[in-house]
Amino acid sequence: MNNQDAAQVVLDYIDNHMKFKTSIYNQYYLKKKSYSLWAALEIVELFMNAPLEYPVNTIFSFLYKMQYFVRISKSEIERNIFSRACDTAQEIILLFL
Repeated sequence: MNNQDAAQVVLDYIDNHMKFKTSIYNQYYLKKKSYSLWAALEIVELFMNAPLEYPVNTIFSFLYKMQYFVRISKSEIERNIFSRACDTAQEIILLFL
C-alpha cells in the first residue's frame, strides 16, 4: 500500500470514528477528541511528507516520538496530550496490520 492510500485509510477512520458528538459538551470529551484528531491528521501529513516510507514505519516513528514526549513532559496537560496521541497511533496502526 502506498502512502496516499494509507492517508485515505486514516481519513476514512477519522470520518467514521472521530466525529464529535454534538450532544456532549464536557471539556474532557472535547479535549480528548481534539487531541486524537490532531494526532491522526499529523500521521496523514507524515504519510504525505515521506512518500517512500512504509506507512507502518511512519506510524511507529510517530508513536515512538509521542512516547518520548510523554516521558519528558513537565506538565500533566502535556502528558495527557501526548498520551492521547500514543493511543490514537496505536489504534491507527491496527488498521494496517
